[in-house]
Amino acid sequence: MTINMKTKIFLYLSFLFHLGGMTYAQAQHLEVNDVVLNVASTKILSNTIRLNESQNTVDLKSIKGSPYENEEFLIGKAMNDNLKFSNPYFMRYNIYNDVIEIKDKERSVEMSKSSDVYALINNREYHYESYSDESGKLKKGYFILLYKGEKVQLYARKTQRYKDVVKAKTSYHQDVPAAFVDSKDYSMKKGGQMEFLSRNKKELIRQFPSLEANLKNYIKTNRIDVNKDADMIRLFTHIDQELK
Repeated sequence: MTINMKTKIFLYLSFLFHLGGMTYAQAQHLEVNDVVLNVASTKILSNTIRLNESQNTVDLKSIKGSPYENEEFLIGKAMNDNLKFSNPYFMRYNIYNDVIEIKDKERSVEMSKSSDVYALINNREYHYESYSDESGKLKKGYFILLYKGEKVQLYARKTQRYKDVVKAKTSYHQDVPAAFVDSKDYSMKKGGQMEFLSRNKKELIRQFPSLEANLKNYIKTNRIDVNKDADMIRLFTHIDQELK
């Protein structure tokens, strides 16, 4: 019996609807699709983390803080701008190693780092983008999409550095435990290029030469805090409307 095109489309949409309605318990038993994975990075789930992209690991119990944006695996998807659909996976963002981890039974697998595939976790998009560091060296990393306008997009870039334990100099003092030190920057993409944003209001305004007077007034009137996501989203919504 031949299945016509309309029937195929109906069956396909029914399949997607079924996936979207899966429960938390059902999602735990999903098989991970190797297409979105870097299988070489497979590891058993444990309470350790790689240091500085090496094979050396340390016990997380001995470190203050967490390398994860959220330690729990949350239901997410590996998305593509052209496909717009994905099986649900359990995912989390490893800030320190700058990878998206996917839980597959008792192991953790790294999602492939590609500008063509982004992670959607808890309604936030994690995009793998190219950027230039302070020395002008081209690098790549994950950026969290905060605002997507027609002319400009706003991203947050989270990073961590590992601060080793500081041994006490005398018996009267205590060791300072090892810790993860967090930092966050904002970036914009305009004309397809990623550019870091200054945390200084005056310098940030100068990054938009045609809107300097406009933004100076807007930031002052609306008391914009350039260190807060909500305020930066408000600012870039305004910028996107004003850019010509």
